[in-house]
Amino acid sequence: MSVGELATSTALLGPSIARMLPVLDERGLISRTIDPADARRVECSATDLGRKTVASVADELRRQYERIEETLGADGLATLTELLGRLAMLEP
Repeated sequence: MSVGELATSTALLGPSIARMLPVLDERGLISRTIDPADARRVECSATDLGRKTVASVADELRRQYERIEETLGADGLATLTELLGRLAMLEP
């Protein structure tokens, strides 16, 4: 997955993702490879440790998400998600 794809899928800005990648790589959570066709493009993928780490927190994240939905309702959660997406698109 490219940095741009990561930014889109996480609703984070590209520069923020780019700052996080070295740390995730150092911790062994991702691996990064340079695209041989375009040296400016970096492809990232989760390592086994990275996938295990995500799996270990997935249940808690799901519980938190459900709690938010119970509090806000489906419409409120949809509104929150839309507003957070719009905020993520603001220029720093």
